[in-house]
Amino acid sequence: MLDREVNIIKAFLKIMMPGKEKDIDSLQVETVITPFIINDDKETITNIMSATGGKAIVSQREGIEMLGWSDNVDETMRQIQEESSLDVFEPTT
Repeated sequence: MLDREVNIIKAFLKIMMPGKEKDIDSLQVETVITPFIINDDKETITNIMSATGGKAIVSQREGIEMLGWSDNVDETMRQIQEESSLDVFEPTT
């Protein structure tokens, strides 16, 4: 299928560039298909957690580091602990 597409493009080039037919015919084109595989981390994590009986597989700190969304893991951990210790019924100022 891809060879057919290449031949169509070559035919178009011959029309667009008269006098260059020999050069266009001599072009060597190699079509390469590279498979794309979605890396599904969620499925991997679910499989590992199932194998460990639902136990955590990394600490919260390691999870934050592995995710890579935080520039300062220590500050993120401090904020998480601070937020979890707040009383939802305590009036804010």
